Amino acid sequence: VELVRLTGQRYSSSHILDVFRGSMCQS
Repeated sequence: VELVRLTGQRYSSSHILDVFRGSMCQS
C-alpha cells in the first residue's frame, strides 16, 4: 500500500507541475 501511495504522490506532483507549466505557457 505504501508503494502505491508513494507512486501516487510522485504522479500527482508531476501532474501539478504539468498543469502549472501549462498555465505559464498560456500566460
